[in-house]
Amino acid sequence: MSIDKGIILRGLQEAVTDMQRLSGELTTTQIRVLIFVMRRGKATGTDIAKALDMSAPTVSRSIATLSDEKISRRSGEPVGFLKLENDPSDRRVRYAVVTEKGHALVNRIVESFQP
Repeated sequence: MSIDKGIILRGLQEAVTDMQRLSGELTTTQIRVLIFVMRRGKATGTDIAKALDMSAPTVSRSIATLSDEKISRRSGEPVGFLKLENDPSDRRVRYAVVTEKGHALVNRIVESFQP
């Protein structure tokens, strides 16, 4: 079953509106990171940087903004769309994982594409 162009464009328009309303001031880069982690289930900063062709500092800042942790260098409160989990077999590795709040946002975006 194919979706017609009008439905796709309407879905994109509604998704952008929902993202702005629900996520506040998230950038396109941060939204890309969130959706990538949602698709993968969990991802390291290196995974994200390679897959999305971003620099490590850009990914690190995006994860920090999206995370559930208060970071002293960042102004504002954590948005809580991602949480950071340590790898049980290697404590040096941390994974970004989507929280329930992040799933709710992404689900609202996906719902925008329903006819």
